Amino acid sequence: HPERRICATDPEFAPANPGDFEKSKRASERPTLRQLLTAILAQFEKDPEALLEAEEEMKMIDVENKQLSNMGSKEIAAIMLKTRSHLTSVFEGIRQSPHLSHEVCGTVGLPGLLEEKQSAIENLIGVFDEAGNPIATKDANATLPQAIREIQKLEEMGRRLLGIDKNIVRKPIEDLKGYFQNGTIFINSSENEAEQALTLRHEEGHAVLWALEATFPFLLSHAFERMKDRVNMESDKTFEEILESLADFSSYKDITFNMDFYRLDAKKKANTPEEIEQETHRITMKEMLDELLVRHADWKRNGEKEPAGDEAARERVLFRMLEEGEPPFAVGSLDALSALPVGGPRKAMRSDPRDREDLMMDEEGTGAAGRAETEKEAVNVHSELREIRREIEMMEAFIKAYGDDHPGVRE
Repeated sequence: HPERRICATDPEFAPANPGDFEKSKRASERPTLRQLLTAILAQFEKDPEALLEAEEEMKMIDVENKQLSNMGSKEIAAIMLKTRSHLTSVFEGIRQSPHLSHEVCGTVGLPGLLEEKQSAIENLIGVFDEAGNPIATKDANATLPQAIREIQKLEEMGRRLLGIDKNIVRKPIEDLKGYFQNGTIFINSSENEAEQALTLRHEEGHAVLWALEATFPFLLSHAFERMKDRVNMESDKTFEEILESLADFSSYKDITFNMDFYRLDAKKKANTPEEIEQETHRITMKEMLDELLVRHADWKRNGEKEPAGDEAARERVLFRMLEEGEPPFAVGSLDALSALPVGGPRKAMRSDPRDREDLMMDEEGTGAAGRAETEKEAVNVHSELREIRREIEMMEAFIKAYGDDHPGVRE
């Protein structure tokens, strides 16, 4: 499901310090597999349905893996060639979209995200020799189905971008200049042509972000997580606090009006009142960030004019925070995934650098025996999650068997 999934090919999925991977020369400076999986599970905690849907997707991929394992090398090589050609074609179509020139694409760093996504999917397709001939391997059997699914998500993104110009409705709208909803832009035809043009450009920004969600489903939620605790030194307030203070600002009021709908959505994912409020807040902040990004694009297009009024000044502070420091929209995270040693969560959890010095590079760049081999392997998030599930089942069985006699086990 394009709205509820997490993949190793999502560039917006990254640890706290995106961009450090290319600079890092020591394994100890890279995020560990344990840290990455912890981040994945933290995302699942926010959206429990995602784990169930990931389970279903894993089952389908397992079936496809078995089908590939029964094919000959020539058949697999043919699928690899076809898939790579398809990937190239899909990306050409996406990059030709006129909507990629919208200012909001620059705000989120879309060109870099697309390059990284393409590179990651190419790696999933498999290995090709210098002449461009595919080399069928067991690794290709394991990752090719995932590559095909990722291309399908890209196709959906392309369809959404293509549909933006086809889904514009002009009609009289009371109290609004326009809005975007479910793939359609609505423009108030009662406004003059110049105002309609400005409104259309603004709503196109929302439409572009909606299109990106098809293949970057966590783009905004991860950006908010990275930004929310950053402090503005002038006001001594966090990014989250300043963004919340704009809730009654005219441009954000419709988000406040929709709070009850967000709460209904939250009740589908959470149980306790506290969890429901937390999820409602998360949805609200995601929508607020969406509006902020589009308004930032408007501001850039209009020559970065200084704001008038307190509310506009606070919004301008957030614009500066978006542009300063580490970029909230990560590029480079996939390098970390490909550089991590593989061996399942058992190895990762028991070989944390805090406990095992042999997993850390010394000053000369040497490390544990076999590192050079393991670092060449790619991380398969689906198989890692399977291993985690088995570990949990083993721990639950152990606690059930010995917990009553040994209360300390439960602790």
